[in-house]
Amino acid sequence: MTAGRIERHPRPANLALRAEVEDLLYEEARLLDAEDLDEWLGLIAADDPDFDYWMPVIESRYRQDPLPPYERGDTALLEFTAKEELVAHSRALVDPSSPAGNPAPHHVRVISNIQVAHTEHARDLRVHSVVAYHCTRHDENFTLWARREDLVRRGDDQTLRIVRRTILPGHTVIPTGAIRTLF
Repeated sequence: MTAGRIERHPRPANLALRAEVEDLLYEEARLLDAEDLDEWLGLIAADDPDFDYWMPVIESRYRQDPLPPYERGDTALLEFTAKEELVAHSRALVDPSSPAGNPAPHHVRVISNIQVAHTEHARDLRVHSVVAYHCTRHDENFTLWARREDLVRRGDDQTLRIVRRTILPGHTVIPTGAIRTLF
């Protein structure tokens, strides 16, 4: 994804493949909402050498500003390039001794605007989607919106897994003190 610009899909997937990817994304949302993180980790190809999970901070910039609203290497809200990092973060989210995990938040994710396209590699798919994440915890209620670009790969076992995810928040100011979830 080019900073601030979404590329068109040159080779859209057929309806059956799109439905399979949609099922993957809907299952992922259900597992995250239920905080079933062990099952969720099974949908992520965190052992893949291409694994990457990144949510940059988005800066408001004037249109004439030559700098993009985000770049790799800038501050990130979430950034994991190794399975161990992702597992540690997911465990902290449900750890009763962690401020992120206690009291337990109530989550709802809505996934929409799903587009699926083939890439130059036969096993890989480029997937765009939008996530709306609503959370209630204590007296705090907030909703975060984000665009996502995923690389989804079919493994040797024919299972689709998410290899790479870029999460682009629709906010320049996050309406909560910290990101205590996964997208």
